[in-house]
Amino acid sequence: MFEHRIHQDNQAVTMLTNDIKTALKSYTANMTRTVTLVLQTGEHAKRDELVSFLTDFASISDKVRFEQRDLAGQVRSPLSFVLEVDNEPNGIVFSGIPGGHEFNSLVLAVLQSAGTPLKLDESIQKIITGVQEDLHFEVFVSLSCHNCPDVVQALNQFALLNPHIRTEMIEGGVFQDVIESRNIQGVPTVYLNGEVFANGKIDTAKLLEKLIEKYPGITQGANNCRYRMSR
Repeated sequence: MFEHRIHQDNQAVTMLTNDIKTALKSYTANMTRTVTLVLQTGEHAKRDELVSFLTDFASISDKVRFEQRDLAGQVRSPLSFVLEVDNEPNGIVFSGIPGGHEFNSLVLAVLQSAGTPLKLDESIQKIITGVQEDLHFEVFVSLSCHNCPDVVQALNQFALLNPHIRTEMIEGGVFQDVIESRNIQGVPTVYLNGEVFANGKIDTAKLLEKLIEKYPGITQGANNCRYRMSR
C-alpha cells in the first residue's frame, strides 16, 4: 500500500496528506459495510493528536465513522480504539496512534472489516474459524518496526474470522510502563491470554503452528494444517 510518514520522535503525523487521502478514497470506494472507529473517552497527553488523526481518517469515506464513547472497561486506555461493524465490535483493537508502518495495518483492518477478502490461505481460515477457545492477543510494536505489521495484520484477520479471538496492537512508545513491567526487550512481541507467545519476525503459518502447539486439538483441522506447513 503506502507508508504514513512519522517524525523522528515517532509521533504520528496528525493530518493525512492529499495524496494519501486520494489513495484511501480509492481503496474505500467499494466498501459495502460501515466501519466505526470507537475511541475510549478520557484524558491523555497524546489524545488530541489521536482524535485529530482518526477524525481525518474517517473523513475519507461515508462508510468510515469516528466516535468517542465510554467502552466500559473493554480497553486499556483513552488512547485505545476498537473497530465496530454494523454497531458490533469485531475483536480488533488499536492502543496508540497507528502511524508509520502500522498505518497499513489500520487501513487493511478497516477494508477487511468491510468485506475485502482476507489474505489468508483457505485452509488456515477454516482452522481459525473452528477455534472454540477464547484467545486474547496483545501485539507490542514500534512504529518504525518493519516486521511488526505482518504480525498485527495476520492476527487482525484471525479476529475477523472468529468472535472468540481478540487482538490488540499496542504502541510500545506510548505504553512504556507496560513494556517495562513485562520486561519486553524487542518488537514485535506477542502475548496470548497474558503469557508470552511469540517474539520477532514470524509469519502466519508459524503463528498458527505455535497456536496448535499451545492448544493441541484446538480444531478438527489442526493435524492437516501441521502436515501442510511441514511439507
